[in-house]
Amino acid sequence: MNSFGKSLSKALFCIAVCCANASAETVLNPSFEFEHDALMPNGASTSGTSWGMPDDWPWRNSGSTNAHGIRSSDKVGWSSDGDWSLYVFASTAGSHSAGDYIEFYQSIDMSGITELLFDVKLLGGAHTNSYVAVDSQKLWIHNWAGTHYDVSLDVSSYSGTHEIEVGIEVFEPFGSSADGWTYFDNLRMIPEPRTIALLSLSGLGWLLKRRQAR
Repeated sequence: MNSFGKSLSKALFCIAVCCANASAETVLNPSFEFEHDALMPNGASTSGTSWGMPDDWPWRNSGSTNAHGIRSSDKVGWSSDGDWSLYVFASTAGSHSAGDYIEFYQSIDMSGITELLFDVKLLGGAHTNSYVAVDSQKLWIHNWAGTHYDVSLDVSSYSGTHEIEVGIEVFEPFGSSADGWTYFDNLRMIPEPRTIALLSLSGLGWLLKRRQAR
């Protein structure tokens, strides 16, 4: 292969890496693989357990709800990507009121993003809905038991920094039983084709300038 061919191969490789990073690095800790010991929403610590709390994902809640990271090897665990997922549910700590919720969130620059993709497993909720939201606007709501891969949400209307949230919410009062067991995993942001094209043109432009300078 001549020097130009080698340079072209290098440029195309760089473009591919840039395009991959444009989607893969948008969400921090997208598959909840990085965990640390901390207090869970119910006030108990994950220390001494096989659970953890996911890095880069703060949480907020109201009422008797709980959550933690969980391994697929756990007897009640599941994951679609890697070893971990985020496990959220209404807990047995007390009775539940409509509007009780728990969610994990992260602020993301969504400029040039067209889709939010994720994987999710629901064990079913009789009194709760599982959801994915942007700026508290729920774009996906579900409570039937089932496993869903590559769920796609259109987020092309968003630009700039916005907050994404994943969680569950109680929609009617019920007792102190658990409900709404949900696993979230593998969140991804897909860049619009124009963004990829600009990256490609930038890389090829760099290559041509280098070629002409010889």
